[in-house]
Amino acid sequence: MGILLATNLYKYHRFPSAIISHLVGLYFRFCLSYPDVEELMADRSVMLTCEAVRYRCRKFWGNPC
Repeated sequence: MGILLATNLYKYHRFPSAIISHLVGLYFRFCLSYPDVEELMADRSVMLTCEAVRYRCRKFWGNPC
């Protein structure tokens, strides 16, 4: 049941769940800034903005502050 809820969480997003999880993990695991995550994802041919990174980090992790 938990797996079903996790897949519904990522439904209707532009990127697959693996990419979203990766960028959120980069931001929180390595204490990177939004532009740093944007640049790392651009190296992997995933084009997004700093605002997109911020939105996904807030939505899928919550507000850590």
